[in-house]
Amino acid sequence: MKIRLIVQPKRVKRKIEKDHYWYDSETRQMLHGFGGRVDFFYDTNKRKSIPIITDHEEWISDNNYDDIKKWVYTRSSRFEADVVNMAMNLYIIIDVPRWQFDNVHDDLRRHGITFDWDESDED
Repeated sequence: MKIRLIVQPKRVKRKIEKDHYWYDSETRQMLHGFGGRVDFFYDTNKRKSIPIITDHEEWISDNNYDDIKKWVYTRSSRFEADVVNMAMNLYIIIDVPRWQFDNVHDDLRRHGITFDWDESDED
């Protein structure tokens, strides 16, 4: 029985890593930092703004292809499944014995993987 594991979009929180440049007018130098975001803190003693690079995370749109691949490679031997076809970032088709279908169905639901199946006996 062939089961097609379908890639779905998902939101992922990722740490942002950027190059940041700013100019220090007192020393007349272009300064550089690497991180998520530059915040400027005003120091009243020095009477100038001091840059502070802080970590920053943003929600981005990604897909669950890596999660599906991980499930296939860690669970396929448990259910005697064979990979039939893989289309990068679209789907993965696996072939499982008919008697294992209920177990695979439950495990895919538990891991939040969308799928459909074909009951035809084409070999």
